[in-house]
Amino acid sequence: MKTSSLALTIISLLAMQSLWAAEGCRWSDNGGTEFRVVERSVPASIALAKVNIGGVMAKQYSGSAPAQAYGCQPVSTYPTLEYGEYVTTGANGGLADGFSNVYKTNLKGVGVRFSRNSTTILPYSKAVANANNSNVWQTNYYIIEFIRTAREVETGTLHYDHKLELRVMGASVMEGLFIGSTKVSSPNYFSGCSGVENLNINMGQVLLRDLAKFTPKEFNLDVLCEGLPAGTKLPVKIYFEGNSPGAGRLNLQPGGAEGVEISLTNDRKVKLPFIKGSALSMAWTRSEASGEIYRLPIVAQYVKSGSAEIVPGRADAILNYILEYN
Repeated sequence: MKTSSLALTIISLLAMQSLWAAEGCRWSDNGGTEFRVVERSVPASIALAKVNIGGVMAKQYSGSAPAQAYGCQPVSTYPTLEYGEYVTTGANGGLADGFSNVYKTNLKGVGVRFSRNSTTILPYSKAVANANNSNVWQTNYYIIEFIRTAREVETGTLHYDHKLELRVMGASVMEGLFIGSTKVSSPNYFSGCSGVENLNINMGQVLLRDLAKFTPKEFNLDVLCEGLPAGTKLPVKIYFEGNSPGAGRLNLQPGGAEGVEISLTNDRKVKLPFIKGSALSMAWTRSEASGEIYRLPIVAQYVKSGSAEIVPGRADAILNYILEYN
């Protein structure tokens, strides 16, 4: 039964193709009815402008094939000519979340939208009264718009997983393939930042009578940021969380020394903030193969906690940091 069904399907398909040819649906340049594949060029590189989510970060024209018309005559066969253009995608190029005509790419936050002109965005469909001069034109150029689809925008090499399909009277007559890839860059967006390592700072030992003479401990908090040109001002700030009585102070963990806190400042004696509104900037330090290193120098010091009596013991504390994206 399965073999018989397959044979009937093939016969039906061949009959449909012959019917189309007999009913006068054909290309205007050579009278042919063949399915066409057209290669569309893509920009070698683009620079993304900074926009809100949903905005156009860049716009380019694609294609160079001569425009040809596809029409269906005689009129009596199809008094109404129905046609449209659609975007078909692979596994990685479906619709971007929250959008009806913007498609995902392999770069986070970068979607693509295709249009014939400023008003005709794919996909679209139309129906017009058929006549001897009613043709569907395969346009020379398409507009590719690069749309911001998320807060995080990734730069790098964009690979196209999209095809443009022209359908006339329900039949696919042309497919546009994008050839090549596009290098996407921007000083306005980056992939994100992450800590280089978990720091375990040994503050050393100090006698109670020498607490005021304690030598501050200096160390650096580094983060690695991807997708930014070297030396770029980081669009991220940093603040901290922990058991803190206020800016620049960190309480010790229970069960150890008492009457002592840890003072925390940067190298300019600015107290480390524990609220988002006072977050500090970080300075670019160097480039590495995997990204850019940004740094916050920190100075830590044991200090007396108010008028409380000092009790000796272990003086441990935990400090976490939070990166705040602009």
